[in-house]
Amino acid sequence: MPRRVKRHFSEETWDEFYRRYQVILANNFLIPVLSRWGVALEGKKLLEVGSGDGGCSAAFFRAGCAVTSMDIDERLVGIASDLNRREGLDIEVVQGDVCDIRNKALEREPFDIILLRDVMEHIAEPTLAFENLKDKLSDSGFIFVVFPPYYSPYGAHQQILPRKKLLFLPYNKLPYIQLLPDRLFLSLAKGEGAPNQEVARLRTIRLTIRKFERIVGAASLWIRGKKLYLSRPTFALRYGIPVLGASVLGKVPLLNELAVTAAYYLLERKKKGQR
Repeated sequence: MPRRVKRHFSEETWDEFYRRYQVILANNFLIPVLSRWGVALEGKKLLEVGSGDGGCSAAFFRAGCAVTSMDIDERLVGIASDLNRREGLDIEVVQGDVCDIRNKALEREPFDIILLRDVMEHIAEPTLAFENLKDKLSDSGFIFVVFPPYYSPYGAHQQILPRKKLLFLPYNKLPYIQLLPDRLFLSLAKGEGAPNQEVARLRTIRLTIRKFERIVGAASLWIRGKKLYLSRPTFALRYGIPVLGASVLGKVPLLNELAVTAAYYLLERKKKGQR
C-alpha cells in the first residue's frame, strides 16, 4: 500500500501539502503506469497542463524530463514557481489557457509527453484543446490524460462545495448527486463562491468515458493505452483505500460510467491505417 499523505498543517501550508501529495501520486502511480506502457522519461520534453502547485511536474523533472508547467490560475503559477525555486528545480511555469493557441507554454514545442491530470473534465472546449496540443507533439509524442468520468460517485466534484445539509446529511459528501434532475442539482450547487460556480460549470461539460473517446477520435488521436479504476489511486493516498482496477466492469457501457472513478489514457497521433 502506498504511503498516505498525512501531516499536520502546522508543519506546512495547504499548497505545500498538496504539492507533496502530487509528488507522491506521480511517483507511485503516474510514472509507473507510463513505464508499463513503454514510455521512457529520461531526456524527454514534457508539458503539464493544469499543473496547479506543480508537484507532478516536480516528480517528472526528477525522473529526467525537461519540464514546462502551465496553469490558467495566476496565483497557482506564482506558488509553483516559488516552490520550484526553493527546491532548486529548473522548471518554467507559464500562465495560460490550453484552448488559446497563442499560449506561451505552447511555444516550447515539440513535446514528447503532454500531461493533463484531472484537468480534462474542466475544459469547456476539449476538441479545441486536443487540436492545439496534438500539433505540439513530437513525431513519437504522447498525450497522457487522467480524469474522473462525470457520472462516477464524485465526478461532479460535489466534495468542493461548501458544507451544507440535505435533510440531515452533508450533501457535498454524498455520491451520485449529479444523477438528480438539473433543476434540483443546480439548486444544491447554487452560490456565489468559485466552488459553486465550478460545480455548476462541470454540469454543462459532463465529460464521460464515451464522450471523451468520441472527442479523441474526432481529433484524429489514437488510444495507445487505457486503464480504468473502480477505486482510483488518489483514494489510496487520501483515505488508505486499496487501488482497484475496473476489469470487466470497465467494458460494460453505461455501467462503466457509474462505476469507474478514474480513467487513464495514453494518446498519440493517429497513423495511417489506425481506427
